[in-house]
Amino acid sequence: LPISKADWPQEFWNASEDTWQSDWNWDDNSLWTEEASEWDEYISVKDSTVRVELSGAELGDADLKALVKHLDSFMKRFSEKHGQYILNIDLSCNSYITDSGVAAHLVSFLQKWPICHRLKLYKNAIGDQSLKALASWVSDGHVHELHLSDLFGKVTSDTVLNLLKEIHKKQHYPYVNGVSKTKCPLWLRLEHNGIT
Repeated sequence: LPISKADWPQEFWNASEDTWQSDWNWDDNSLWTEEASEWDEYISVKDSTVRVELSGAELGDADLKALVKHLDSFMKRFSEKHGQYILNIDLSCNSYITDSGVAAHLVSFLQKWPICHRLKLYKNAIGDQSLKALASWVSDGHVHELHLSDLFGKVTSDTVLNLLKEIHKKQHYPYVNGVSKTKCPLWLRLEHNGIT
């Protein structure tokens, strides 16, 4: 293999070494900063939808804190450039995410960036405390799908009933689907939780 510029044929070198970085436009059509983050590979954008796909990534509460910090910066850049946004976040199958992480990190992020249409938290080590912490955000009517099945924490019927009462009280559901203008219910999955 060629080791230096001198080892390559001249036709491979159309630009000087000093100008190659100027051709790389970090800001044009990009929401990522020059300093890449490990989180960037899990974030994708299509139109106005920002998807965060971290199912089964073995995340814990400290990871969740770092993720929402990075995602907050990302969303600031995205909203400055595009205005409207929709989030879809999949944090399912991360058995080290606990009630503490959801309450301390995820809920505050969702309060700041509430338009998250799909949130997947199934098969995490969460329970009643997370449902209580998420209740106000859920009842504001931004989420269309909330996946809370197969949780490893304790989920009681009282907490589920209080969540449903909060949702009913604010009356944001059924929501109006933006495309078809039809009314749609909240898709709330709570199966296999041994609700007591």
